[in-house]
Amino acid sequence: MADKELTRGPQSHYKFGYIGESFNGDAGSWQAASAKGVLMARRIIFVVLTAAVSLAIPELAARQVTRAKTLGPYSINGETDSSAATGTVSQVSCAGGLKIQLDTPEGMRAFRRQPGTPFRIAAPTRAQENINPCTSLKGLRVSVEFIPDDEKGMTGTMEQVQILPPEGPANAVLPASQPHKDAPPKGPLMVATTSEGIVKEVRCDGKELRITFAVHDVDFKLHARDYARLEIDEGTALPTRTYDPCTKLSGHQATVTYVLVEKKPYDGEMQAIAVVP
Repeated sequence: MADKELTRGPQSHYKFGYIGESFNGDAGSWQAASAKGVLMARRIIFVVLTAAVSLAIPELAARQVTRAKTLGPYSINGETDSSAATGTVSQVSCAGGLKIQLDTPEGMRAFRRQPGTPFRIAAPTRAQENINPCTSLKGLRVSVEFIPDDEKGMTGTMEQVQILPPEGPANAVLPASQPHKDAPPKGPLMVATTSEGIVKEVRCDGKELRITFAVHDVDFKLHARDYARLEIDEGTALPTRTYDPCTKLSGHQATVTYVLVEKKPYDGEMQAIAVVP
C-alpha cells in the first residue's frame, strides 16, 4: 500500500491522500471523517469482544459440568446433598450425641447427630414419634436421611429418621411345605465402623485408653481395655513398635475402627488406630 501524507494548505485547508493524488477539505470535513473512523473502530472492537465471549461461555459451562461431576454423588456444585439409607438399627449410643449403626443391604452404616441440634423422628403413629431414640430405636426398621461424609456414603450426619413398618406380618404362618428355620441369635452383630477425625483428648489409666474422637461436628467417646492389644499404625515409614498413644496421639488426625456399645459411659470399643501422617 502506498504511503499517506497529510499537508496543510493555504486558508487552513488540509491536503490528504496518497502520494501522487490529493484530497482537499476544510477542517470540519477532516473532523467528521475522524469521528467516523473512531466509530468504526469501536464497532470492530465490540464485534471482536462479542465473538470472544461467545466462544468462552461454552468452555466455562463445560468446565462447570466437569467440576460438578468430580464432586461425586454426595455434593452438587460444592454444596452437600442429602442421601437416604434403609435398614435395621443394630446399635445405639447416646454418649455425647445420638449415634446409630444401621444394617443395610449395602453393609453396616454409622450415623450420628450433634447433641442439642434439632432432630426429627417421623413415624406412622404419634406414640412412635415421641419415643426416646436412646432406648427404643434399636431393632426398628428405619429410613435415615443424612449428609454423607464422602462418596461411599457409609457414614454421615443424620437429618431425619423415618420409622418404617415391619417388612412382613409378625404372626405369618409358614406353608406346610416350607421347612422350619431356626430363629436368628439374639443380640446385634458386632460390626465394626471405621471413621476419620481428630483425636481431641486422650486419657490413660494403666493400659486402659479412652479418647475423645471428633468426627466432623460430633464427639465420640471411645475406649480400649488394653491399648497394647490395639492395632496401631503410627503413620510413619519405619514404625518403632513402641508407640505410646497416651503421650503421642492427642491432637492428631487419625482413622479409628470401633464397635458401638450400649449402656456404657462411652460410645464404642476401639479395635484399631491409624495415625494420618
